[in-house]
Amino acid sequence: MTGENAYRHGDPVVDEALDWYLRLSDGVCDHELREFETWRDRKPEHKRAYLFIERMNGLGSLERASRATAEKIRNDDLPVRAHYLSRSGWKAWAGRAAALAAVLLISAYVFPNLRLYLQSDHMTGAGEQETVTLEDGSVVTLNTRSAIAIDFDEDRRQIQLLAGEVFFDVAHDQRRPFIVNSGFGKTKVLGTQFSVFHKDTEDEVVLKTGSLEVASQTGSAERSVLKSGEGLTVSKKDIGDVRQVDVEQALSWLKGRVEFRDTSYGAALASLERYYGGLIVNVSFDLETARVSGTFAISDPETAIRTLTVAAGGSTRQFPGGLLILN
Repeated sequence: MTGENAYRHGDPVVDEALDWYLRLSDGVCDHELREFETWRDRKPEHKRAYLFIERMNGLGSLERASRATAEKIRNDDLPVRAHYLSRSGWKAWAGRAAALAAVLLISAYVFPNLRLYLQSDHMTGAGEQETVTLEDGSVVTLNTRSAIAIDFDEDRRQIQLLAGEVFFDVAHDQRRPFIVNSGFGKTKVLGTQFSVFHKDTEDEVVLKTGSLEVASQTGSAERSVLKSGEGLTVSKKDIGDVRQVDVEQALSWLKGRVEFRDTSYGAALASLERYYGGLIVNVSFDLETARVSGTFAISDPETAIRTLTVAAGGSTRQFPGGLLILN
């Protein structure tokens, strides 16, 4: 591969970060360093993308560039010089670019959620949970395979739920509403406890205490207000009916367990699959509609899957790499 388009990445932000990384690695003038820091500080995902590339390459150019910038800016009599690549410099640059391209290709295989990682402020993997205290004192708990981006300013507190399921214990602030934007819904509160679960085709909102307002992301004027112990779903099409919810069961994951009460095997498996780090293949459609019940620790999803599969009349077989075959 040759030329300026030789080393491209599917994510444009990563592509920009890669360009900056290669330029900084070869040495740049003070004007270019200022440009880099302006680009880096413009958006949080810019900094995350650059840090990701550094992490993949095992270097620390970001911090070194920041220190170099500060030192050069203090010395204003340094001329702004043009930066050229000699033939040998081009070969060195191309070599680094090729190496980084390979690193990023490998990282895309071992880290398939790269775009989610770059967009999020907090993210959990399979079987992981994380509790975060926000700057306003609100406490956010991310369930397995979940991600959020935080956007707070003087007038609002906004969270983007990018993936998964999150519980919010919101500190009261009459002046600044707390807004959670998910794939299909928009939940607005002043101070309360609730969860939002972003699924493929709908968002599920469960209110533990207080009250909240749910709207659609479509821009529709329709609104629904929930009271303690109520929940609803929001899809691309509409906002579902408000219903009573067994809050303890719905939020049992906060206590490290999942509960199923006369649940279809297919639904229970889909829930447990989020906590399992390997691949699950169900080759028997007959199991899908079987009814199952039980309480299981989310720290051991494999045992839960095996137990429910046997209870539904099936069997399991495990293969290397975490592959689990159900029939």
